[in-house]
Amino acid sequence: MTDSGTMEAGTGRKRVERIAEGLVVALVSALALGLLYWPVLVFGGIGVDQVAHGGGFLGRLAAPVLCFGLIVMPPLPAAAVFRRRRRRGAPRLTAALPAALTLLAAAVVPFAALWAVLWYALSH
Repeated sequence: MTDSGTMEAGTGRKRVERIAEGLVVALVSALALGLLYWPVLVFGGIGVDQVAHGGGFLGRLAAPVLCFGLIVMPPLPAAAVFRRRRRRGAPRLTAALPAALTLLAAAVVPFAALWAVLWYALSH
């Protein structure tokens, strides 16, 4: 039996599928980080202002905690999804796709919080 150099059906994924999956992961990750950039920038500026210009102890404590939470919290569920998929035996790229989508979903929450705060500030 001779080897023709082509893969048999079902033995592996095609190169096009891996490239498409990698592009989706890269684009979703970039979009999620872009969504996280503005809330971190705005709430970080508010936090620096609170720490620098007084406020009570609670204000000085809450500002850095809020900024740290905005930066750290969205990647945590994405990492958990990635680890769970890898434990089930999925390839790295296949496990990264749901993790990137989870990161995007988690990035929407601080972005929505930013707009809620801005809407409240402008309406009152």
